[in-house]
Amino acid sequence: MSVPSLIDGVVLRVMREDAGFVPAGSPILEIGNSEEMELKVDILSTYATKIKPCNPVLIEHFGGDHTLAGVVRIVEPSAFLKISALGVEEKRVNVIIDFNTPWIERQSLGNGFRVEAKIVVEKSSGDTVVISNGAIFRERNQRFTYRDVLGIVRKTPIQIGLAGSRETEILDGIASGDVILVYPSDKIRDGA
Repeated sequence: MSVPSLIDGVVLRVMREDAGFVPAGSPILEIGNSEEMELKVDILSTYATKIKPCNPVLIEHFGGDHTLAGVVRIVEPSAFLKISALGVEEKRVNVIIDFNTPWIERQSLGNGFRVEAKIVVEKSSGDTVVISNGAIFRERNQRFTYRDVLGIVRKTPIQIGLAGSRETEILDGIASGDVILVYPSDKIRDGA
């Protein structure tokens, strides 16, 4: 017996491989059109509150040698519990992303593949100074960095803007071209 499909596409998953009686309504296979694929990523709920529809997305490490572009379509309104690899219970939210990259450039990406999605929630202007987080330290409520001024180390107060996992935007205190010390040892002091 043949069963017609309601869409043109490819078989993504077979749920029933053996012959036999199939009750009405039971799924037997999953069919999809890979050209119309969307991306679903789960995000920690604390981060999901900053994500909005239309935020740009960079999709990396999917197996291709380039970065794919996308845009957030939906941040689902309900969280779910997921256990992390370390055994920690986390509340997560699904974010649905539409691809902006044409299908011909992403056709190697398949259903259920692993990807890394970077969702842009804030952007600094293109002319800001950005330094490594390893160059920033805190004393009381002020942040500092060490600058090299003509061979002398100067402890310089800074004002930070947007902060990422590796780099931080500097709003005031250092200028483009300043030489700074990254991961200074505890022996470094002002005036050394």
